[in-house]
Amino acid sequence: MQDRRIKKFNCILGILLLSYYVTACAQKNNPFTQNFTQNGNAPINVEVIKIKPLSLNETINTTGELQSPESIEITSDVNGKITYLNIPEGTEVNKGYVLAQVEDDTIQADLKINEAKYNNAKTNFKRIESLKEQGAVSQQVFDNALETLNTTLGEVERTKSVLHRTKIQTPFSGIFSLKKISLGSYISSGDTIVRLTKINPLHLIFSVPEKYLHDVNVGQEINFIISASKKAYKAKIAVLDPYVDPDTRSVRIQAIVFNSNKELRPGNFADINIITMSKQNRLLLPEEALIQENDKKFVFKVSNKKHKVFKKEVKIGIWNDGIVEIVNGLKPEDLIITSGYQKVKDGSIVNITNYQKILNPYLRKNSTN
Repeated sequence: MQDRRIKKFNCILGILLLSYYVTACAQKNNPFTQNFTQNGNAPINVEVIKIKPLSLNETINTTGELQSPESIEITSDVNGKITYLNIPEGTEVNKGYVLAQVEDDTIQADLKINEAKYNNAKTNFKRIESLKEQGAVSQQVFDNALETLNTTLGEVERTKSVLHRTKIQTPFSGIFSLKKISLGSYISSGDTIVRLTKINPLHLIFSVPEKYLHDVNVGQEINFIISASKKAYKAKIAVLDPYVDPDTRSVRIQAIVFNSNKELRPGNFADINIITMSKQNRLLLPEEALIQENDKKFVFKVSNKKHKVFKKEVKIGIWNDGIVEIVNGLKPEDLIITSGYQKVKDGSIVNITNYQKILNPYLRKNSTN
């Protein structure tokens, strides 16, 4: 029994010695393990980013809404029954499209009567005018005949105008909404028939603080994203409102959006980005790499060879949308810790992995390779 225990003990001891030997050999060839054995601390896992010169855009970010430059409710100018109706709802039509007709029998009859009166007055006037030249009638008779002629002509023109308004047409090209009447309905003057909306081009209406007024100009191109679809589009500034809102201290701006494919609609909400200045060869960092201590700012820099950490004070420039411009303290190709620096200090040894680029769309071209 004792011999078996001795053999079992010797077997376990042999396994332990073999394991220690293998581990020792691995540590001998591992620089991070050497650091562990020399300093008593294991390398700390961190994420880093390698700084490269990139372009930096100074931008104004705001929100706005797409609006139609022309949108009206089409109404009737005359009373009567609808005898013709052709409203293709949701469809774009051209200017002058006939969408409805109000009954015009009575007006047609009035026109015939008034035209007959006018023709009679015209014949009578020519006869009196001839007599006037011969001195056979007085000036008063001539004036009365002229007045009757003009009055009857006016009645003809008035009746023609009313007759023309029984045919209801579109005043501009646009898209019909849902109709509000049916064929055969009786309509009164001023009753709404349908809404007509122009959708190409559209207006993008937004506001910017007055301090940015000198950074935007008529003709300047801007970018915007429709909040619902996340699709990107472009617009061009057309009008700067000269009035500064005293409550918000902001200025309203109108931009033109060409919408030939009819993708956009009035009422769409937009996230707007206006580039006011572009700077080349700037050193940029994600803001999470920055450490604030009182009124100073620092980063942790990693040496390229030994992966040793150094704390470095930096000066910053533009800070916008999670991106920080470094104007002093760093140089291209420096490795900067973006995650895990809470556990490091000057002299720490680290294991590095690449910065998660998806978190920062402005630095997608950066790499630590």
